[in-house]
Amino acid sequence: MEFEDALEDIAAKLADYGDSLTTEEATKNAIIMPFISQVLGYDVFNPKEVMPEFTADLGTKKGEKIDYAILHDGEVQMLIECKKNGDDLKLKNVSQLFRYFHASNARIGVLTNGRTWSSSPTWTSRTRWTSGRSSSSTCSTSTLTPSPS
Repeated sequence: MEFEDALEDIAAKLADYGDSLTTEEATKNAIIMPFISQVLGYDVFNPKEVMPEFTADLGTKKGEKIDYAILHDGEVQMLIECKKNGDDLKLKNVSQLFRYFHASNARIGVLTNGRTWSSSPTWTSRTRWTSGRSSSSTCSTSTLTPSPS
C-alpha cells in the first residue's frame, strides 16, 4: 500500500467509526496500531520493532510508561504517546511525552489522539509548548481527514 493510500485508509476509518472510539485502548487498536503498521511499516506484533508500554524511567520517577516505542537495531527511534480519540492534546500531555523523550535516546516524539498528530524530531531544551502548540519551529501538528469523494 502506498503512503498516501495508507493515510487515506486510516482517515476513512476515523470518519467511519471514530465516534465509537471512546477509550484510549480502542483508539490504539483501531487507529494507532494500523498507522504504525501500514503508514510507518513496522510490525506491531514484533517487540523488536514496536514495544508497547515501554518503560521510560527518569530520575526518581520509576515505572513511567509510554504507549509505544519504535525500535531499530535495538535502539529507540520514536516514542508515541496516545490519548483517546476526541481528547484534546494538552500541555500536561506534552510535558509527559517530553519527560519520556528525554529519558530515552529517541529522535522523534509523537503525541496523538488518533486524529491529531503532533511530533517533534530532535526535541531540544529550547522547545517550549504553550496552549498545545510548540513555539519551536521543529514541531508540527497534522490532522487526519479523509479526502472528499
